[in-house]
Amino acid sequence: MLFTTYPFFIFLPSLTLVYFLLPLRYRRILLLAASYYFYMFVSPKLIVYLLAVTLLSYAGGLAIGAAGTVRRKKALLAIFIPAVLSMLIVLKYLNFLIHTALSVTGLWGGSTGFDNFSFILPVGISFYTLQAIGYIIDVYRQKIAAEKSILTYALFVAFFPQILSGPIGRAPHLMPQLLEKSSFDYDRTVEGLKLMAFGFFKKLVIADRLAIFVNSVFNNAQDHTGLPLIIASILFLIQLFCDFSGYTDIATGAARILGINLMKNFDIPLHSRSSPELWRRWHISLSTWFRDYLYIPLGGNRVSKARQYYNMFVTFLVSGLWHGANLTFALWGSLCGLSCILSIIFRPLRVKIVSSIRLNRLPALHGAIQVITTFLLAVLCFVPFRANSINDVFHVYTNLFNSPIEQSMNPGFLLELGLDRFEWGIAILSILIMELIHLYQKNESLRTLIDRIPQPVRYAFYYFSVMFILFFSIRESSGFIYFQF
Repeated sequence: MLFTTYPFFIFLPSLTLVYFLLPLRYRRILLLAASYYFYMFVSPKLIVYLLAVTLLSYAGGLAIGAAGTVRRKKALLAIFIPAVLSMLIVLKYLNFLIHTALSVTGLWGGSTGFDNFSFILPVGISFYTLQAIGYIIDVYRQKIAAEKSILTYALFVAFFPQILSGPIGRAPHLMPQLLEKSSFDYDRTVEGLKLMAFGFFKKLVIADRLAIFVNSVFNNAQDHTGLPLIIASILFLIQLFCDFSGYTDIATGAARILGINLMKNFDIPLHSRSSPELWRRWHISLSTWFRDYLYIPLGGNRVSKARQYYNMFVTFLVSGLWHGANLTFALWGSLCGLSCILSIIFRPLRVKIVSSIRLNRLPALHGAIQVITTFLLAVLCFVPFRANSINDVFHVYTNLFNSPIEQSMNPGFLLELGLDRFEWGIAILSILIMELIHLYQKNESLRTLIDRIPQPVRYAFYYFSVMFILFFSIRESSGFIYFQF
């Protein structure tokens, strides 16, 4: 079930009503049944994979929790993590691994002929698999006791707002909330609805509108040079942010209505002043997952600088491959890692240059330059994320500034790539509205601002906002980008 489809607008209110009418002892049963229904709405068969991951990780947690020695705990950890990962590896990476092996063999004269295995990749499997693995490791590290109730644990893995695209929940944070008694709260519900509305605005009005132009260019990348590639690359980063953070806002808002707080997943990342800062504020649940369960176990920054940079690069590379079994994602992860490493290496030089030209005496200008350069660097790094092939990636990189003279003299040809003047106007206006909200949120929550508005004006604002979203949303909404991962 998609958040942007009509069934969801029946599902959530109905669930909320019944949930708060039921006694506490029945709520988890209802929420688990609703979560499974929500997940099976896509395809009932996919529930098999979810159940398998749930049962394996549940058993792993119990076994590790009951183990008497550290040695036995480590042995069980080495058994259950590969077991939980096995389905993800087979379904998502087997064809990629075989093709890679055959390509290497081909260099030595071997045959590379291979027909792909046909697998259906269950939606959300990458997210709930990481969540389950995180739980097993947290039990091993004694950050949480092994959950005895299969009902509670199954709900932790399958909780419907986050199962398809996160945020990736942590057991110490989420599981206790599933056991708490909460009652219906008007203010909390209003706050959740506001957050959901902002998410729908970013997804339906901005992301889906920008997708029309971005897809028109990137799906035919070899046919374009210069200005279309530049604009499409810039707009894709904005599209991706609005699409994914929009999903997160809707998921977080829906959970909040039910009295559950999911972890923050985005913190206005496109206003970051450096690449490392951007990755501390983008997809926070995933970046912190890889930090805690991969980067730090590799040694983190408690080692030599060279080793630290190696750990960082490996973490970003694995993160890239987590997104997809494709060389484009490996390249994307590598570029993001390199941008962070180079940012750290050259930071002392940047500080000296800023001090020597006295730019530090103009903090607003200095900050603006940092945000713009970080954004543009991110635009370049995200090209492989969107490109359909490695060949398209290199075509984009080598033709970004290869604009024919007629393009520079007559940019009106951009109107032939999916968006007319009116649609461009709505897109630009909507992005400006979003950025104004983000700028305000840096100093004060939007809720605080809205609450200070007189009630009649406030309700008029709500009405206008809903009408704006309904009237200017793209009718044939595309699926959320992160569903493919």
